[in-house]
Amino acid sequence: MSIRAGAGLSRAAGAEEAAREAVGRALDQLGGARADAALLFPTAELADELPRILRIVREVADAPAQVGCTAVGCLTLDGEVERAPGLACLLLASDQAALVPVLFEDLQAQGEGLGAAVGRKLKTTLGAANLFVALPDPRGFFPPFLFQGLAGELGHLPVVGGLASGPEDGAIWQFNGDAAVEHALSGLLIAGRFGMEIGVAHGCAPIGKPYVITRSKGNILQQLGGRPTMEILREALEDATEEKGYESNSVVFAGLAIDPSAYPLQRGDFVVRNLLGYDKDSGALAINDLVRVGQTLQFQIRDPAVAHADMRATAEKMKKRLGERRPAFGLYFDCISRGRTLFEGQDHDVGILREVFGDFPLVGFFGNGEIAPAGRRNFLHAYTGVLVIVTAE
Repeated sequence: MSIRAGAGLSRAAGAEEAAREAVGRALDQLGGARADAALLFPTAELADELPRILRIVREVADAPAQVGCTAVGCLTLDGEVERAPGLACLLLASDQAALVPVLFEDLQAQGEGLGAAVGRKLKTTLGAANLFVALPDPRGFFPPFLFQGLAGELGHLPVVGGLASGPEDGAIWQFNGDAAVEHALSGLLIAGRFGMEIGVAHGCAPIGKPYVITRSKGNILQQLGGRPTMEILREALEDATEEKGYESNSVVFAGLAIDPSAYPLQRGDFVVRNLLGYDKDSGALAINDLVRVGQTLQFQIRDPAVAHADMRATAEKMKKRLGERRPAFGLYFDCISRGRTLFEGQDHDVGILREVFGDFPLVGFFGNGEIAPAGRRNFLHAYTGVLVIVTAE
């Protein structure tokens, strides 16, 4: 199977220069092939000129499908752009893979029907291998509505991607072709004959011990192992600072076990969720996800050294799984709390990817959450880097 790709990055502050530079570099890598699809990630600094960027990309690349979203930062293997003008572009060409763009507007109105609607749209185009790249607006997006609805329509369809990002008080755009809207989900289905490897690099390490949730309501963790949740959290923090040497001011999260039967539970076996607040009298704790009795939870701590080690380990494991296969292209969805926020210096993650894989077309952005499967279920992750590598076979 023939899959060709080219990636380009521009740091230009003007819409026309950024669009022509990023697409020009991608076309150079594409080597004369006609692009069938373009994935675009302009930063928020260029959002006001998004219609012009989309028009120029369409004119220069002449790709029938054109999808993407705005973000606080974007990347290729040429570097990471964070909170500055930038445009990352990936052009794809394939003679045996369908590239199907979608745009579903008004996530709030779609509600529980979102995943089923997406599934019905994609059903007639599925191939021997399938990958859905989802780029939703974080405002109004409830992950189970997408994941459960898709599973009901299509069975297991691997979903990867990231939640679009932008300034707190600014617009966050999703687009398909020349149509750019907010509060939507844009995406691209890749269906045909190809290989893929998906890895999730975690930025958190478990602290304390895992406990079964024994009492909860909605997103409120009332008891773990029959004890007030805050007692368990205090014990985990004492263990982290006294025995494991983490800083007392490190950021702490809740980790919900993906497979509670796994033993022992290790780094990467959890989906990480933010702590929202606690009740002093009852010892209950709120997190930003719904929880239920019987789930396994272990608190997590964010640490640059852990994140660095896991990024390299994830890349090296994927390289080993690839064997002799060469990447046709890659996607990397990074958390806005990584990059320079977490690591010293610039281009931390793409630097590791260059070292491990060498040069290949890769594009991505910094988002408000990362999407990737674990086993045969899709999850919204946090504080992670999701790496997708597609091969010709």
